[in-house]
Amino acid sequence: MPEEDFSTVLNRLIRLYDGWLLAAKVEPGNYKHLFEFMPMNQVYSCCNSNLVMFLKENAPKSVEEFRRLGELFESSHPEAQPARNTLLTAAAANNATDLLKASHRSAH
Repeated sequence: MPEEDFSTVLNRLIRLYDGWLLAAKVEPGNYKHLFEFMPMNQVYSCCNSNLVMFLKENAPKSVEEFRRLGELFESSHPEAQPARNTLLTAAAANNATDLLKASHRSAH
């Protein structure tokens, strides 16, 4: 399995959390801060410690700035893998997606 780049990891996490919020019927206007916090926080827990340190030092205020900084780190450190364990991260996202689908089916 090829390694994922920073944007792929972040996009997958954003889609995952967006799905959770939709299933929970959270109004879009009420969750922007939460929507940005959750994938950024997840990146901090699953990504390369040097990338995490770089992101925290630069204190991004939005997902767009977070993405730009992650991509900047990635381009200046091509040897660094963004995720500590990409397979584990992908498996966790797949498990969460399966749980979301099951809870959505049981709600109907």
